[in-house]
Amino acid sequence: LEVSPGFLFGVATAAYQVEGAAKDEGKGPTMWDWAPRQPNSVVDNTTGESSNSSYHHEDVERIVALGVTAHSFSISWTRIFPFGAADSPVNAAGIDHYSDVIDYHLAHGIDPVVTLFHWDTPLALQAYYGGFTSPQIVDDFVKYA
Repeated sequence: LEVSPGFLFGVATAAYQVEGAAKDEGKGPTMWDWAPRQPNSVVDNTTGESSNSSYHHEDVERIVALGVTAHSFSISWTRIFPFGAADSPVNAAGIDHYSDVIDYHLAHGIDPVVTLFHWDTPLALQAYYGGFTSPQIVDDFVKYA
């Protein structure tokens, strides 16, 4: 397969789907932490609490084994701001976690490509003002970004 110079051949994941660690180190709940617990929402009642454990670097090791050189992954908004709001306290453990994730990628020759939002709206913002149905989310997202 021939590709143009600079082409990134990689894989992609989303925080909720692969991180696990749904309640670790100060992470707040998202819509996806709540939704699967509602009656008849998920056939087998699985949740994202336990997953592929990218939180502990296993995904990077799998990516290296595949031989690709890029990984697009998302940052969980509520791992940075547990309540999502612009006036929420910053979760230093979340900042440290993603800094470590990026460093781990680089140390293994994988280009990290970060997505700031992959549909894991902070549950508090959804409950407070309807999440993305409200213009109030703009200031909260700008602060997070």
